[in-house]
Amino acid sequence: MTDLRGTRALVTGASSGIGRATAELLMEHGATVLATARRSLPLADLTGPFGSRGIAIAGDLTDEAFRA
Repeated sequence: MTDLRGTRALVTGASSGIGRATAELLMEHGATVLATARRSLPLADLTGPFGSRGIAIAGDLTDEAFRA
């Protein structure tokens, strides 16, 4: 994969499966990632190893208050 330093990504469903793997891969290659998911516990440890390259926010994107 290409060096992604300086790029940003939004990954939904990042608490498990393909969403989590995608977020991890992007951060491994230098992208700054905003990761969202409904389940806060599995999401909590996602960004730790990547320092400032990851921000995790738990919430439901179908909830208008969360999107605001």
